[in-house]
Amino acid sequence: MNPLVQLASPLLLLAVQLRHSVAAPEVTRLREQSIAQVRKFEQGAQVAGIAAQTVTAARYVLC
Repeated sequence: MNPLVQLASPLLLLAVQLRHSVAAPEVTRLREQSIAQVRKFEQGAQVAGIAAQTVTAARYVLC
């Protein structure tokens, strides 16, 4: 699997869960969780040696 896709999986899963949720999520918690996942994505990509420009573009797409 593509390393960026693998690192982005938690964020993509969160988007799917939001799409299919019946109740409105707690916005503050959702925001904090999303920020934490984006940071984890960036850190993982850096550790994997992915170019910063590629990570920035991928983060833009995710957000």
